Amino acid sequence: DQGPKTWLEKFKVENFREEDLDPEEKRRREEEENKRAAARMAKERELGHAAHGHGKRSCAQKVRRLCCTCCRRRKKHDPNVESNEVVEDEEDLMGSTELEEENTYLSDPSIPLLDDDGNPLENEYGIITFSRHSLVIRATTELQEIPVQVVRKNGNEGKVTCTYRLEQLSAIPGFDYEEDEGEVKKSH
Repeated sequence: DQGPKTWLEKFKVENFREEDLDPEEKRRREEEENKRAAARMAKERELGHAAHGHGKRSCAQKVRRLCCTCCRRRKKHDPNVESNEVVEDEEDLMGSTELEEENTYLSDPSIPLLDDDGNPLENEYGIITFSRHSLVIRATTELQEIPVQVVRKNGNEGKVTCTYRLEQLSAIPGFDYEEDEGEVKKSH
């Protein structure tokens, strides 16, 4: 077994920092992550098309501005039509009359948004993270206030919210530090 044996080794593995990597290793990891994400999105897209009962080609032909036009089809309540059949409305699916229905599909994270070429749109909101996973602070008898850098990765548009909580590792809450939890918000 090559896993961490001591508590310190386990802590280092759990709190691994990307800054510790050399640039080549960082680039390789990013490429692997991008490949996994693209494969996952392609699989989700395939599953989404299969769930609606049409193939990739027919669905791709219907893509205009957002994926997936076929997802926004409305089921007509016709006794002659089985419940799993979908009948296309003659109205323009991108019109304002469809706004309420479109919003229900756009808020579903399992349906990827696609551009006109059928490629997934990148997440423009991004994520909030700390610049470092752990922070070592020297013990003193004085009260210290330590600034922690919060960064937004992979996006810069829209509002992103993240909840946080200070957890006990080697320090004692109430003695070594004040317990705290809250919310970090970034907009535009």
